[in-house]
Amino acid sequence: MKKFISMLIAAAITLTVFPAATSANTSQLTGTISIGGSTSLYPVMATMATEFQKLHPKVQINFNNTGINNGRNDANRNAVSFGMVSAKWTDENAEQFPNVIPVQICYDSVAVIVNRSNPVNNLTTQQLKNIYGIEPQVTRITNWNGVSGFDRTITTISRESGSGIRDCFQSVLGLSGSYDRAVNSTVEGSTGTVIQKVMNNADAIGYVSVASADKTVKVLTLDGITPTTVNIQTGRYPIQRPFSLLINKYRKLNSAEQEFLRFIYSAAGESIIKEMGLIPMTFPATTAELAKVNLAAQYNIADAMAVLKHLARIQTLTGRQVEMYDFFDTGEIKIGNAMEILKYLARMDSLIIR
Repeated sequence: MKKFISMLIAAAITLTVFPAATSANTSQLTGTISIGGSTSLYPVMATMATEFQKLHPKVQINFNNTGINNGRNDANRNAVSFGMVSAKWTDENAEQFPNVIPVQICYDSVAVIVNRSNPVNNLTTQQLKNIYGIEPQVTRITNWNGVSGFDRTITTISRESGSGIRDCFQSVLGLSGSYDRAVNSTVEGSTGTVIQKVMNNADAIGYVSVASADKTVKVLTLDGITPTTVNIQTGRYPIQRPFSLLINKYRKLNSAEQEFLRFIYSAAGESIIKEMGLIPMTFPATTAELAKVNLAAQYNIADAMAVLKHLARIQTLTGRQVEMYDFFDTGEIKIGNAMEILKYLARMDSLIIR
């Protein structure tokens, strides 16, 4: 194992950085990209498109955000470059849309917040549904004493209709679209006002993007799980959903489509995802997503070192003395093995192993 780790370290520290190799001056890149599907994914993709076109002004990007079902259908019949979906890709989806390759770009997730004076620290998913739900089959919880809290009436705070974070909260929990019409319920138009209302009301409960939650409020665990990046990426935290692009497996991506996809996984793309309150994919998962459509990622030394740290962490946790094992493991998903990183590094465009 020590010999294997040494080999990886040697590969990492002997990387020499060169400008990314491209077939032509990127400012001369031309082509048309068509994107359709989920309205929830549209804001982040529209921002991606705007920033990408600043670098490549001759590329035309057209949107038709008419819903997730159209995104699936259009990608399956090769009518768009990328179909946008804001839900987990299931076995049933794979059977219904057999021509599609799902490529995940980030995660959407919601933190449930209460006032810092509230003694409640955890809710089950069902309790949360009973607090917010108004459906006839829901046994509503309207007092904090129904979840081992103090004897006070609960005030629920929601986001406005059309909000992406509301859409995630509502769709994952299976809530009615009119859940915010319940007694002692208010609707706010921004993350900042939700946090402020909860901070100033000991009886309040609200929800915001995980990235927006701060120390002025208390973030609850759900089903005993904290909304950390790792728990979201591994699917343990319950209120989360993947945002993915669907690509027809028979489609030969043009140069503009390829560069746009690489841009999404670049540092610039990651910054956009974070600014939108979403959770980005992390290396080496990004490698696996690009590899689904036969695109090589562009690496740097920090990426190689991330693999080494992950290898060391697994060895520490498991005590396993092995020559090779998975370098990325998310629950039941195991992508590649430790040697694969060397293969990717060896053939990438922007770095050279000497």
